[in-house]
Amino acid sequence: MSCKARFYLGTYAFLIPAVIRCPIMTNSTLLTPDNRTGRQAVWLLVLLALPTGVGLVLDTHITVMTQSMLYVLAVVVGAYVLPPAASMSCAVLAVVCLNFFFVPPRWNFAVDSQEHLVALVVMTVVALVISQLSQQLRR
Repeated sequence: MSCKARFYLGTYAFLIPAVIRCPIMTNSTLLTPDNRTGRQAVWLLVLLALPTGVGLVLDTHITVMTQSMLYVLAVVVGAYVLPPAASMSCAVLAVVCLNFFFVPPRWNFAVDSQEHLVALVVMTVVALVISQLSQQLRR
């Protein structure tokens, strides 16, 4: 009987054909690491990099609140494609990115205006609620 032995080295998968006498070879005998965490991290980075890049390109044309909507859209997509813990971290990191890159004074985490502080708190709550509701809808 011919079987294919599957060996994984890091993130690169090598299928090594082998002639092995294996009457029973199930998926549980294959050496497969759990690479979901790496995929989730990539999704998280992409979901946060897209609104940041678009916001930096359109910075002179749109306001901070419009940029916050780009991050809310990223949180909605993240809630759909990520598991609950990664979805919640996407929501929190979206607010952190908005604060760091776009809220004056820029390029630090200080907030000068109470209006922006309230907007960041409300955005955090809305992003977490969206994430939770999307997770519940998926079940």
